[in-house]
Amino acid sequence: MWIGPDDHKIVGRQLRRYRLLRGVTQDELALRLRKPQSFVSSYERGQRRVDFVEFVTIMRALRMDPVEVGTMLLDHIDKELDPPKPQSRGRKPAG
Repeated sequence: MWIGPDDHKIVGRQLRRYRLLRGVTQDELALRLRKPQSFVSSYERGQRRVDFVEFVTIMRALRMDPVEVGTMLLDHIDKELDPPKPQSRGRKPAG
C-alpha cells in the first residue's frame, strides 16, 4: 500500500486536532516553527506532506510527545483507511 492524498488529509486533520487540544492558533504554531501561517494551514488541509522530522518538530512545538502522538496517529489512520465491515443481521437474502 502506498501513501496517497487521503492519507495526507487524515494526518493533517489529526495534527489540527492536536493543535486545537493544546489551545494554539495556526499563527502561534507558525511562530514557534519559524514558518509562515500558510505552512501550517497547508499541511492541516492535507495539501502538503509532513515528513518525519517535521512531525517531530511540530510535536515539540506543541509540547507533545512525538512517540505517543505518533502511535495514536497510526491507530487513527488504520481505522480511517480500513473501516470495520458492516455486521450481518442474521437475515438471508431473498431468492
